[in-house]
Amino acid sequence: MENDTQPLTSKHRKLINISIAANILAWIVFVMGIPTAIGQFRMDFYIGDLATSWARLPFEIQINRALAYMYIVLRGFAFWLLLKGVSLGLSMIIETDMNYRFLEEEGEEDE
Repeated sequence: MENDTQPLTSKHRKLINISIAANILAWIVFVMGIPTAIGQFRMDFYIGDLATSWARLPFEIQINRALAYMYIVLRGFAFWLLLKGVSLGLSMIIETDMNYRFLEEEGEEDE
């Protein structure tokens, strides 16, 4: 076949735009997870309980605070995985549809 490329339909373009937006948003969420945890730590340190001294806090509170900071980072990572999955899934749907259309056209030409 001389021309292996197929024109994208308007539905394909919409799905590609959603996929690109999900990918961009995924990286924004991923990158903002760590600064958010650092900001929360700084707020706790300068305003809250940690202003007294981290070492003077009971061990249970130290663990609780550390888990809270880890939760913020892991939540950002989980949303990153979710949005990356949406982006890759939409890309796979588009590619699969294009492959099926190509095989249908190729089958029509062989007959």
